[in-house]
Amino acid sequence: MRSPTPGPALFVNCWVKDRKGNPISMRRVDVWHSSPEGFYEQQDPKQAPMNLRGKFVTDGEGHFSFRSVKPAGYPIPIDGPVGDLVRATGRHNFRPAHLHFLIFKEGFKTLISQIYVNDDEKLETDVQFGVTRALVGNYVRHNGRGADGRRPRRVVFIGSDFRDGAREKPSAQAANSIIFETMQNQWGFDRRHRLTCSRHGCSFPA
Repeated sequence: MRSPTPGPALFVNCWVKDRKGNPISMRRVDVWHSSPEGFYEQQDPKQAPMNLRGKFVTDGEGHFSFRSVKPAGYPIPIDGPVGDLVRATGRHNFRPAHLHFLIFKEGFKTLISQIYVNDDEKLETDVQFGVTRALVGNYVRHNGRGADGRRPRRVVFIGSDFRDGAREKPSAQAANSIIFETMQNQWGFDRRHRLTCSRHGCSFPA
């Protein structure tokens, strides 16, 4: 964050792998998302330029992680022909909350994707029809306490495993496979949590 941005703290853990599950190191990753009020930095004079945007490089395990704030959904503009279409179809003009990822490495298919917030009420009615089941992450809220043991901290976790396209097959469809695994955090949670996702039929016991 480049400027103060109030909201639930968000911890993100991601791994980039090829289709065989092998980690891809030295992968360049661009991440960006809206604020908890539903604005990107160029739309909001309260935010500094390039706020809620970041660049990362995957390590030897294909891993990168970061801390931010939980994004919110937002309305798309409806003052032009798109608005006429939305009104004609009787739909609302909202997008559900999400994180954007652009992942690049020479010799691999570039992956551009979004991971949607699973508790957003607009998931099933996204005006852009961009939500698929594989792109819905499991954002998990924890009401923990700070390292001082006194001040409560509301934190949200998401873990994602990006399965990327194979080498030298640029026309192949790159697939996203999401695993739901929270990361151990600085607020005193002393073990990793394994989750069960009834939406996707995935189970990761503790």
